[in-house]
Parts: sequence; C-alpha cells; structure tokens
Amino acid sequence: MALGSEDITAWKTVAANNDGSDAAIDWHEHQQRKSVNDSARSMMAALAKQRDMTNGTIITGGTADAQTFTTPVNYGSAATPVGLRVRLKIGISYSGAAALSLKMDAGTPAGVKNLRGNAPTPAEWVANTYVDLVWDATYWNMVTALPGVFTPDLLNHGRFVADSGNNQRCLFVPYNGDQVKINGSVYKIPSAGISFPNAGTVVNGVAATNLGINTTYWAALYDPGSGTPTPCYFNTGGTMHLIDTTAGNVGTHVCIDGRFTLVGLVHTWAASGAGGSFVDTPDKRWVLSWFNQRKKSIRGAMMSNVPGIVGPNPGGPGTSVADLGTTYWAQSLIWGDGEPSAQSTPPCFHAGWAEMIGVHNTGGDTLYFAIGLNGVSQGTNAQFAAAANVAYGTCCVAEIETVEGWNTLHLMGGSASAFGAINFYGRVVSEVWG
Repeated sequence: MALGSEDITAWKTVAANNDGSDAAIDWHEHQQRKSVNDSARSMMAALAKQRDMTNGTIITGGTADAQTFTTPVNYGSAATPVGLRVRLKIGISYSGAAALSLKMDAGTPAGVKNLRGNAPTPAEWVANTYVDLVWDATYWNMVTALPGVFTPDLLNHGRFVADSGNNQRCLFVPYNGDQVKINGSVYKIPSAGISFPNAGTVVNGVAATNLGINTTYWAALYDPGSGTPTPCYFNTGGTMHLIDTTAGNVGTHVCIDGRFTLVGLVHTWAASGAGGSFVDTPDKRWVLSWFNQRKKSIRGAMMSNVPGIVGPNPGGPGTSVADLGTTYWAQSLIWGDGEPSAQSTPPCFHAGWAEMIGVHNTGGDTLYFAIGLNGVSQGTNAQFAAAANVAYGTCCVAEIETVEGWNTLHLMGGSASAFGAINFYGRVVSEVWG
C-alpha cells in the first residue's frame, strides 16, 4: 500500500471529488466491478487507522527530549496534513533538559506547545499518560492536559497558615483550588497540606537545619527532582521576594530565583522546642500567607492607668514622647509587592490608639500621643487639658511606611511640662493582609 494511503485526511467533503482522492480507493464512475471490493475494504482500513490515531494505542519512543511516534497511516517523510489530530500514550517522561521535540514517521522533528502556547513542562508530559495533539504546520499543539496540570494563568491556589494543633509547624493547605506553580510546572497541593516544620528542614539551601529563634524567614516551595513540592526557608543568599521573568514562570512571586515559589512569611517565637515555634495572634502576627491573603487584626494589650514620663523631652533630647512599655507592643510581619525598587510601593500600616485617654494630675498641660514603629515615633497628636485629671485624646493615627518583614507597633506618650504625673489608657490597633 502506498505511503499515506487509506488516509481519511485525504478525503474530500464534496462527494463528487472523491473518485480518486485516496490512492488505495477507487470510486470512479463506471469503475471495474472487481475494484469495488478492494475499495470497500480500504475504506474500512482507513477508518480503522483513524481509530488507532485517536484511541491512545500509539506509544511514543525516542528519547526523553526528542520523542518519536509511528502512525498506522505511515506518512513517511511526506508533509504532515495540517489539522491532523493524534492521541498518544507517552512512553517516556519529558526531562526538561532541552526543548521537547516530536517526530512523526520519517518526518522532521517539530516542537510541541501546551494549552497556553508555551513549551510544555515535565509535569505536562509524563510516561504512561495520554495527550491529544493537533498539527498546525509548525508545532504539535496540545489540546488536552493531565488532570490538575492546566490552570488559569492567574494561578492563586493555597494558603499558608499556622497549624492550630501544632505550634512547631505551619501548613500550606488547599484553598481556592489545589494547585501551585513551581519553576514553570504545576503541582497538586495534597488535601492534608504541605508541612513546614521548624526543625530538620531546608534553610538557606542547607538540609536538616533548625530555624533560629526570634528570626524572620521567607517560606517557599521547590521541587528537588522528586516531583513533589518540598518546603524550604530563606533569610540570606539573595533577594527574598521578587517576581520571576523566566519563560514559563513569568509573574510568579519567588524567593531567591524562579526555582523557589514564595508561599509565606514567618517569624519564630522564643518558646520551647528546637527552632522556636509559630504563633499567629492579634499581638503577634508572625505567620502570613502570600496566596489568598486575608485581613488580620493587629491589637496590643490594653493599658490601664499606666504611668508616663513627664516632659518636655521624655524620650530624650528633642522629643516629646517615650515608649509606654513592651507589654503593650503589637508585633506583625507585613508584605511588600516584590517589585524592583524603582517600581515598588512600600508596605504601610494604618495604626492608631484605641480607647485612648491621657490624664495629667496638674491640669493646664499638653499631652502627646504617638504611634511608634520599631522604636521610632511616627508623629504626635496633641490634646490640651484645660483642667486637672481630664485629657481625652480625640485622635491619634499614623500611616506608617515600612519594609517587608517583621515590625513592632507600640504606643508612645509624654507631656509638655516637666512636673506632675501622667497616666495613659488605650491600646495600639492596626491590620495586615496575609
């Protein structure tokens, strides 16, 4: 039988044009009687070949990055018909070491494109799975994908949380979907989540390492070659938060480089256990998720009748306020946007006093209220007391720009006079996304 015969891609959609469209089938008007049987059988063969082109019985061979397949039609080295569709069973997993090529019969190897029009990743071309492809005269285009591999470009699945039942670990759990992109490949998030322990884990590229106590880390996922998303932490060795520009992973927020997908931000607490522990409470927002961020309240302990230091410079030369005590601090991590410095918008806390009252026993004085960030006053709001023992702070808020990482918000206060006594009431409040 001639190469490429008994091939329905050669058949015409106009019946009158099919008298000789296929070299193995003769349907000429007034054809010889003996040719009818042969033509009918060849039509059956053509349909059977088309069946086998699309039922997954063709298995790829070749090498991991340069794969081949043989069709029942056997096109040889002839041009592949545009629009030809095949379903292949993948015989060899794609390694990703080089661009994947696919050669049909004795033809010329051609590239492969995935559903997004990009080169496929190893996760999209796995041995013993099936893939449908259509030839467009240049590429073999995938029109299906492995279950769970294809997702919308705005991939935003999973949430990084403190494990409520175990303060020695965090979890990256399914949320808004169950997939995460790592280095251009998409992986499933197990239903139980991915555990991020505080000890015996990968820290700054070193395996079997414990986290430090009272230390901030960026949490990420990578694939060490096992095909399984694996947790790791960084706080040195490169840029902690950036946006990848590598083809196939463009736009993914990563840590250090495109191999490590950023998922969370933590600060360890100096509690029992190797590597400290994880805490996420209103006064210690020390676990943030990059994906599916939610608004979390920040709230310090309530101060009641707490003595302040009278001025005019209670916090030192040139100041009018001093910190009112570590007991009333609220500490929180905060995200930046990962943009290059020239484009980045600094993260910002909107913080203020709640239930704020200041009392000066001498009266006729000016009291100062301020929000502090990491020990530095962010500006004061003054309230003049016309009479002794009355001084209600009507407003004390601050928009505080900072940097991504761990910060302390606290209350500061003082007076204009250097006599008498001051007492403060209130708490610091804010919010953060993560």
